[in-house]
Amino acid sequence: CSAPEKPEKKLLVYGDSITVGFGVEYRATGDYGGEVPEKEDGTRAWAALFADACGADITEYCISGVSIGVPCWREKPIMWDNIWRQYAFFDTGSDYDMEHDIPDLVLCNLGSNDNGGLADGLSNFGNGTAYAPAGHYTRADLEKAYADFIAAMKRLYPHAPVILGYGMLGTGPDIMGALYDAVAACGYPDVYALNFTTVEYSANAGHPTLAGQEDGYRQLVKFVEDNHITF
Repeated sequence: CSAPEKPEKKLLVYGDSITVGFGVEYRATGDYGGEVPEKEDGTRAWAALFADACGADITEYCISGVSIGVPCWREKPIMWDNIWRQYAFFDTGSDYDMEHDIPDLVLCNLGSNDNGGLADGLSNFGNGTAYAPAGHYTRADLEKAYADFIAAMKRLYPHAPVILGYGMLGTGPDIMGALYDAVAACGYPDVYALNFTTVEYSANAGHPTLAGQEDGYRQLVKFVEDNHITF
């Protein structure tokens, strides 16, 4: 026998708990109990569903609580720009060779945790711990964070389209506005801003249900088709 052929297309994905698939396995039984692995499944989240439909290989770099530019609920804030090259989170001694596998398409779905940080005045979701005084972070900081992400991706992968999405759990105007402005100002014709419409999510898990993840996947497919994005 022979080994199966490797997929021709490669996707690189950055995301938070939405992309991790947190809440996909929750049922409406009030059984919420924190981050229990059996309640989440990244293979059934929007990005993995898209990769399956495309017959593509997928590399996901995702963790619950990660932000693009405004820290939020984690006791130790997680920002994409200080962990994205690491083999393991918070392992600053080992960098991953980002040019080892060149993706054909880069997907990003970050911003929900930033929105929480902005809305809460950067408090740690009600426990009284603040990472910075309210108002320390601004929309301009958020726009710069998106711009830095775009610049990093295009520096490493100049031929890969980049789609930055946000909104599956609702949108904050500062987040979406900053994302739109960063994309408009970047100068790359193959960098796109995708405003997801709110999807179905579980009241007890607070994250997209499987139906919500499938909705997000379909929105991405339509966006790619409508914008004639090839990869």
